[in-house]
Formats: sequence, C-alpha cells, structure tokens
Amino acid sequence: MDLDKPEHFIQLRVYQPGREIFNESPGKGRVRTSAPSLGSISLPSYVFLQASLNVQHKIWITLFDFIEDDEYDGDLGEDDEEKPRI
Repeated sequence: MDLDKPEHFIQLRVYQPGREIFNESPGKGRVRTSAPSLGSISLPSYVFLQASLNVQHKIWITLFDFIEDDEYDGDLGEDDEEKPRI
C-alpha cells in the first residue's frame, strides 16, 4: 500500500468563526461555504503509523494557505515554528 497517495491523507481545514452555511456536495458530504478559510493541513497517514502507540502528542501544526501545497512535513511530537498554526 502506498501511503503517500492523497487518498491516504487526513485533511483538516480551519475556518474563521461566524455564520456557517453547509451545502451538500456529491462525494464530499457537507461542505462549508460561508466562513473564510484560515488555512489547511494535510497529514499523511504514515505520520500516525510511525507514532508510538498509546502516546498522546500535543503540538503546534502550521496551517497553509493553499490546499494544493499543505502537506505536513514535520515530526510528530515536535512543534512547527511557522505561523499561522493550530
């Protein structure tokens, strides 16, 4: 199994708080359409597979402006230094 393929990523998009409107999108479910995006991050599944079992990580992760270029490249357990971050 090739875990570098986009279908094996977990994608997180962060939106500004406010009025939320969702639209149904075929194949994507409910999609938020009203709140401006603060950024996104795509986490490859292998990042989690390489982590120690039963260990909780509390870290800062950088948000990226462009979904096409938002792949996480850090080490789980170490804070990202770039901003904005969550």
